[in-house]
Amino acid sequence: MLFYYLKISIRRLLRDKVYATVNILGLALALMSSLLLFKFAYSEWQTDKWHSDTDNVYRFLSEDKRGNLSTGVQFHFLDVLRKRVPEIENSVRVKRLWNMTIVLDSARISWSGRAFATERSLFEMFDYSLVLGDIGDFAPGSKKIVLSEKLAKRFFGDENPVGKPFDFECPSEDNTGAYTVVAVMRNAPEWSSLKPDLLKTIDQEDESFAYFYNAYETLVKLPELADRKRFVDEAVKASWSYRGKEYKAFKNDKAILQPFSNIYLHSKGVRSIRSTGSLFYTRGTAVVAILILFIALYNFNVINGALEIKTNVSTGVRRCLGETKWMEYAYNAIDTGVQLFVASLLMLLVMPWAYPFINGILNLFQVETFQFDPFLWRVFFFVFVISWFWLFSSTVFRWHRLRNVFKAFSMQVRTVLQLVVILTLLISTAFFVKQLRFIRNSSGFNADRLYTISFPNPIGNRVNGIWDEVFFRNKFMESGYADACALGTILPKSRGRKLQQFQAVGNPERKVQKIISINGDEHYLDLYNIKLVEGRGLDRKRFLYPGKIKSQDYIPEVLVNETFVRLMGLKEPIGEIIQNVKSKTEKKRIVGVVKDFHVQSFFHTIKPLMIFHEKGNWALIKAKPGKGKELLTFAESLHQRYNPDETQSFLGSAEPANKYYLKEIRFEKILLLFTALGFFIVCLGLFGVSYFTAETRTKEIGIRKANGATTFEILRLLNSSTLKQVAIAFVIAVPIAYYAMGRWLENFAYKTEMSWWVFVGAGLLSGLVALGTVSWQSWRAASREPVEALRYE
Repeated sequence: MLFYYLKISIRRLLRDKVYATVNILGLALALMSSLLLFKFAYSEWQTDKWHSDTDNVYRFLSEDKRGNLSTGVQFHFLDVLRKRVPEIENSVRVKRLWNMTIVLDSARISWSGRAFATERSLFEMFDYSLVLGDIGDFAPGSKKIVLSEKLAKRFFGDENPVGKPFDFECPSEDNTGAYTVVAVMRNAPEWSSLKPDLLKTIDQEDESFAYFYNAYETLVKLPELADRKRFVDEAVKASWSYRGKEYKAFKNDKAILQPFSNIYLHSKGVRSIRSTGSLFYTRGTAVVAILILFIALYNFNVINGALEIKTNVSTGVRRCLGETKWMEYAYNAIDTGVQLFVASLLMLLVMPWAYPFINGILNLFQVETFQFDPFLWRVFFFVFVISWFWLFSSTVFRWHRLRNVFKAFSMQVRTVLQLVVILTLLISTAFFVKQLRFIRNSSGFNADRLYTISFPNPIGNRVNGIWDEVFFRNKFMESGYADACALGTILPKSRGRKLQQFQAVGNPERKVQKIISINGDEHYLDLYNIKLVEGRGLDRKRFLYPGKIKSQDYIPEVLVNETFVRLMGLKEPIGEIIQNVKSKTEKKRIVGVVKDFHVQSFFHTIKPLMIFHEKGNWALIKAKPGKGKELLTFAESLHQRYNPDETQSFLGSAEPANKYYLKEIRFEKILLLFTALGFFIVCLGLFGVSYFTAETRTKEIGIRKANGATTFEILRLLNSSTLKQVAIAFVIAVPIAYYAMGRWLENFAYKTEMSWWVFVGAGLLSGLVALGTVSWQSWRAASREPVEALRYE
C-alpha cells in the first residue's frame, strides 16, 4: 500500500507540473536560504566556544567618568592585580600591533594584518595549537615570533620557517627587528574573535613606557568568584595604583569583569583589539531565516489546498473503494515527503553554485567553497523534519474532528499571512536602506578616494626631508595623482581627544564642557569638503612660526563648530579668546566656524568641537578618480627615494566612514537579498493560485463572456481578490513594521524620518508585482473565446 501511494504521488507530480514546480522551487529556495542564514547565526553564537576551558576566564574592562568602555590597560596593571588577588590561577596580556612593515631579504612589505604582542600563557589558557616548533618560555624581550600557517605560507612558501630571522618595523613598538621564528601555529578557526597571524614576545621596554599608555587587553582565569565585589574593588585600585603611587586621574574609573563567553556578542561600544559581533543582528538573521521558511511552507499549504479541491473526485473514489482515515493520512504523509525530498535534492544540487554567489555579496563566511559540515547536516535534518511535520499536520487537520475550526484558514487567509510577512520585511528593508543612505549623505564631510600614510615621527620634524609639510604636499600635488593633501585626524573617530572645560575670557559664565578636539592643517577643510560658515581657516605660518608673528603674546588659533558657538552663546565668535577653566594659561583664539559634521558615528550626538593644527603622524591624500593605485605606487617610490632607512608604517586606502556600520551594512545586504527571495517565493504562490483559479473557473468565464462580459471585466473579477489580499496584508503589516523600525532607529542619535511614502511605496510595489504575477493567467483565461472555454469544460 505504501509503495502504491508513493507511485501515486510521483504520478501527480508529473501530471500537475505547474503546481509541483511552484511547491518544489519555493521549498528549495527557502531551505537553501534558511540553511545559510542559520549557519551564519550559529557561527556567530559559537564564536570563541571552540576553546575548551574558558568558563572562569574574564576580561577586564575599564569605564571612565564619561562612560567610555575600553579593554586597554597599563602594562603593570596585571602585576599589581596579581599581588592584590593571589587567587588568580592564570592571566595573559595581549597588545595589538598596527601598521607593520615586514623586512625579508631586503624587501619591504607593508602589512596591516593581525599581529599581537603577548605572553606564553595565551597558549596555556586557550586552545591555540602549534604545528611546527616550540615557543619555549616566550619571555618578554626574548625576541621570538610565532606565525600562523597562512602567514608562514605567504612569506616562506613550502620551506620550514622555524629558526629563520624575521625582521619588521612597527611604530607602536619600542624595540623592533632581529626576531626569530620559533614556531608555526594552526590557523585559528573562522569562529574566533582573536585570529592572530603573528604573535611576538612583549618588549622589555614596555616597562619604561608611560603609565598612561593603555594598550593591553588583560584576561584572567579565576576560581569560582565567591566575592566578586572584592575582586572588582581590587581591580579598580590596581588600575590607578602604580608602584605605590596613586594617579587621581583614574580614581573615578570603574572596573568591569566581562565573562569570556560574552566578549564577541556583548561588546557594543567597547574599544577592543578583537573583532566583535552583534547579538541583535545575529538574532535578526535567524528571524529572517525562519520567516523565509514560513513563507515557503505556507506557500506549499496554499498550493496543496488548491490541489485537494481539484482532486476531490479521485479522493472520493478512493474512499468508496474502502480507504480509511488512517490510509488517507499515510498518503498525505508520503505525498508531502516526496515533494520535500525532491526540493531537498534540488537544494543540494544548487547550493555549491549559489553559495559563492551569495557569500560574495554578503561576505558571511571566510570559506569560499561550500562545505556541508556536520552542523549543516543537523540543521538540514531538523528543518526537514519540522517542515514535513508542519505540512503533514496541516493536511491531517482537514480530516480531524475539529476541521470546522480550520476552515477559516482558507487559501485566501494563508495568502494574506504570506503577504503580511513579506510586506513587513519589505518595509523594514526600505527603512534600513534609507537610514544607511542618510548616514552616508549626512556626515558633513566627504572621504571618497581618501588614502592615508602614517609615519613613525610627527611630520614636520625634518625640515630638509621629505616629511617637511610643504615639501610633502608639493610632491604629491605635482604628481598628477592627487586632488588634495592635508595633515590631520582621520574621520570619523570612535572618540576624539577630550579637552577640559573652556570659558570665554571676556565672560567667564559662558562655558562649554566635553569638547572634542581634532588635528587639521590649513588644507584639512578642503580635503574633507567641510564647510566654513564664518571667519577663515587656519594659517600654517602661524602654527609653524608663531614667534615671528607675535612673540610671547601669540595665542594658538582654532576653528570651532556651530554647536560650540551655540552652547557658549557667542554672538560674534570670530576673534573670541577662550581659556581652559582649570589652566588659565591655556588660551585659544577662534578664527573660524565650521558647519556641524559628524566627527563620531551617528550613534553619538554632535558635540562641541575644536580643530587646531599640531604636528601629527597621519597624512591624508585624496586621489584623482581612478588614480588610487598610481598614487600608492608613487608614495612608495617617494619614500624609498628620500627615507629608505625610516619606517613607513602604513600606506593604503582609508575607508573609515563605514567602519562603524559594518554590521548594519551586512544586515542590510541580508535583508535586501533574502527579502527579494521571499518576494519571489510569494509570487510563485500567487502564480500557482491564479493558475488554479483560471483552471477551475473556466466554465464560469465562458458563460460570462457569452453573456457579454468584456475581457477587462473578467480581468477585474479574477484579480480583485489578489488586490484585496494585498490591501488587508498592508493594513496589518504597517503597524508591525512601524514599531519594529522605530525601536531599531532608537539606537541612532540621528535618524531618518519614518516617511509615509515608504509605507505607501512598499504597498504599491507589492500590489503591482502581485497583480503582474496573476494577470498573465487571468488574461489568458479572459481572452479565450467562450466556445473554447465551454468546450474545454
